[in-house]
Order: sequence, then structure tokens, then C-alpha cells
Amino acid sequence: MSLIADVSAAEAAIQDLIDLDVAMHDPSVSPQLRRRLTLMRQRREQEVPGVRVSVAAKMLGLSERTTRDWLAHGPLDAVPGAKPARVSTASLAEVLPAVAKLRELGQDRELLRALIDRLEDDRIRHHPRVRKSIEQMRRGEYEPFTSADL
Repeated sequence: MSLIADVSAAEAAIQDLIDLDVAMHDPSVSPQLRRRLTLMRQRREQEVPGVRVSVAAKMLGLSERTTRDWLAHGPLDAVPGAKPARVSTASLAEVLPAVAKLRELGQDRELLRALIDRLEDDRIRHHPRVRKSIEQMRRGEYEPFTSADL
């Protein structure tokens, strides 16, 4: 596959994964639709399991060296057994929107640290028990406590 075709296929697949992730986290989506979206996401991920490091670097606006560092030690996952190394589309679909948001907020310095913090925050906020607790707080269904209650 040529580099241009690889970039085009990667961009389309990753945008699909991002869109599916957004839809699956929408609280108005029914459990049946969420299951179908999950299956669609799995199929799409299997179609394009990974992209060249150079493509991932271009999409992230990073150097290839930085992208390889993130692949080895950071938030990007490698496609197992791929030679040469390829970045998984799933991890790229998770990292790309977070990087864009951090840059939008002007957090380009110390980007890796900010990115890891942001991804961890997203994981915590999307945990079912945490989401339930946040919704209860929004509805005013909480009991304040003090350190004496501990």
C-alpha cells in the first residue's frame, strides 16, 4: 500500500473509531445499540489494525522519534508482531483526540505528561460506578460528610 493510501485508510479508520467511541459513551444510547456499536468498532479495528509510525507521527503532529518513544514507553500501543513496528489504530484513536484537546488548551509543553493525566482522568470518569456517582451528585442525591465521618 502506498504512503498516501496508508494515510487515507488510517485517517478514515481512526475517525470512525473516534466517532464510535463518542456514540458509545452517550448516555442516551440504549444497551442494544451500544452492543452493535461495539461490534462495529471491533470490525473496523480489525480492518485496519495498525498504521506506520510515520503515519501516526504525521497525524499526531509529532516527530517519528517522539512517536516511537510513545510507542515504547507511553500511551501508544504497538501491533503485536508487526515488522516494521506499527501503531495500533485503537490506541491512536484514543490518543489523537486527547492530544488535539490538550493543544487546543495550550498545553503543548510537557505534552506526554498532560496526555497521560488526561487519559487516566477519562478512564476514571467513564467507569460505571463513577458515572453513577456523578449523576447522583448532579441530581442532588448525596450526603455531605466531614472528616469526623471517616
